[in-house]
Amino acid sequence: MDLGLAGRVALVTGSSQGIGRAAERMVTGLPAQAIEMSAQVSPLSRLPSPDEVATAIVYLCSGANSAITGEIVRVGGGAT
Repeated sequence: MDLGLAGRVALVTGSSQGIGRAAERMVTGLPAQAIEMSAQVSPLSRLPSPDEVATAIVYLCSGANSAITGEIVRVGGGAT
């Protein structure tokens, strides 16, 4: 983002989801065992749910987010 535009135009932020319950439907050919192993090594010992990912994205798009810009927010339970 052009730093000259910061604060005047828009916040530019993205989200990056690791392997999660929402992503497992999008990943074809990935064995179920690999998905479960990802959950086991996650600091939360589970994968994020689609609702948890959506909540983070809704926050980033809401008026409550007035200070996060130029960042990629990772929603992966600490594994990403």
